[in-house]
Amino acid sequence: LRWEHPTRGTLLPAQFLHLADESGAVVPIGDWVLAQACTEASAWLASGVVDRSFSVHVNISPRQLQEGTFVERVLSVLRSHDLNPAQLTLDFDEATLNDDTSSTKRALQALRRFGVRIALDDFGIGVSSLTALRDCSADIVKLDGTVARGLGANGEDDPLVRAIIQFAHALDKQVVAEWV
Repeated sequence: LRWEHPTRGTLLPAQFLHLADESGAVVPIGDWVLAQACTEASAWLASGVVDRSFSVHVNISPRQLQEGTFVERVLSVLRSHDLNPAQLTLDFDEATLNDDTSSTKRALQALRRFGVRIALDDFGIGVSSLTALRDCSADIVKLDGTVARGLGANGEDDPLVRAIIQFAHALDKQVVAEWV
């Protein structure tokens, strides 16, 4: 996602999504991103560029998860693009783990029940407890690149990453290291 600003040029998400979140515009932007990603994934599948095991990842915000119709909107987009729910992975950040609202938890659990994959993004840079990781509805834990970047270089990060991987695997979660 990029914003072509009339005077500042191309802006990256980190430069404007906080404003979209504060204003509530993150919900329609997120719906548009989801639809665009599913449109592209459907086209790639139809053309044979990727196989049926392909899954497109889309970032979601806590505000989207709190919308009462979010699950229905996701399922509607999947149906309209003839995608299997397993072909969509929704990524949420570590801060969402600390969002204790029941609507967020219900939405994540419902999406998983329907077969949508859930990924905990940028793990290791926020402040979350091990019980929050244990209890979250994520299928995948994505280690932030700042945690994984030093692997093998100085040895300081190796035990930490190894422990996170073992813990996540014990919870039956996949682990992905970003920036590798």
